[in-house]
Amino acid sequence: IGVGFSRKKEILSLTQEGGHNARRIAHAHDATGKEIERALIFHVRQHPNIQIFESHLAVDLLIQNGVCKGAEVLHTEKKEIELFLAKATILASGGAGQVYERNCNPAVATGDGIAMAARAGAEIRDMEFIQFHPTALALEGKPTFLLSETIRGEGAILVNAQGERFMESQHELKELAPRDIVARAIYEEMKHGPVYLDITHRESAYIKARFPYIYEQLWWYGIKMDKERIPVAPAAHYTCGGVHTNLNGETNIPGLFAFGEVAHTGVHGANRLASNSLLECMVFSEQTVPTAVKYVQNVENDKNVEIDSRDTVYKKTDVEEIKKEIQHIMWEHVGIVRHELDVDETLQTLKGIQSTLDALQKDGKNEMLVETKNLADVAILITTAAIARKESIGCHFIAN
Repeated sequence: IGVGFSRKKEILSLTQEGGHNARRIAHAHDATGKEIERALIFHVRQHPNIQIFESHLAVDLLIQNGVCKGAEVLHTEKKEIELFLAKATILASGGAGQVYERNCNPAVATGDGIAMAARAGAEIRDMEFIQFHPTALALEGKPTFLLSETIRGEGAILVNAQGERFMESQHELKELAPRDIVARAIYEEMKHGPVYLDITHRESAYIKARFPYIYEQLWWYGIKMDKERIPVAPAAHYTCGGVHTNLNGETNIPGLFAFGEVAHTGVHGANRLASNSLLECMVFSEQTVPTAVKYVQNVENDKNVEIDSRDTVYKKTDVEEIKKEIQHIMWEHVGIVRHELDVDETLQTLKGIQSTLDALQKDGKNEMLVETKNLADVAILITTAAIARKESIGCHFIAN
């Protein structure tokens, strides 16, 4: 589809990331996601059978007699609820990183697809497994900018406040150990001071050529990565659990399908291997679409779907504060390292917040309220799953 992957002459340039023991990851310099997104957007806009609805946000799935019939959708500019009726509905809405105070996800990653599916009665699995990326920029007042694992793949090391390299004693793969191990090691080191990513031992010309995007971004933040260590800390990155599907993207609700980060296929187990998420999207989208097409061939059109009216009953500042409270609670108590008593108490706090939001939920015409309600629902799913999982495994680590 025209993605400009980096090459060495005619051969793909492969890099290595956490948990891998060989170079097997294709990349586009240090902005692979941006390049893939560019190519996909181009093809989507050119495709005659794809209609794009800007300024629209799905609010809830339409379920009738146990079958998904489409979705309620908010037009965020007109403040109107619209019905999108469909014989088959596919969730591809991504993850829920925004549930945490410190995250490197886009602002829209509020777990909308997972929350809507859960409210509709879909089976949700393994929500306790939230992956934290070890190295995001930790500079006060600056964005939580993801510092790609490929920097460590190309030789960067992690050092503590005393300049000591600490991953050598943690895992045989050192800085390229699985993400949960590196994130927890940084978390523990940060109790005694800041942690830094250091690639200054590589040549300046190489760093600028290999990491042009990251170099430029850090330069704007006042850091020259070829000459200075970069302050880093973990950030919420990926939702390993989600809406449970079979290998064809089918959920337990007829007419509802899912793939990508919103879905739970089980392929990532308790801790996703770096860069496998895109492969999951490619494989299961290919599996899901033909299944959905076959499904719609045996379903009749249904235009007799109704929804309840929604009214505005809240103050914007109230919801902003509630959102920040959810993110702070989750970061402090259901984050990288969890304590049983903390998690139990957190669940009760979140249920109280959910009740407050439910009282405002008649306002389905405000984007922030819709997303904050979804954050609360997903936070409860994560916390409930964390309580149920008594042993430490993968991304889920219980200190006691």
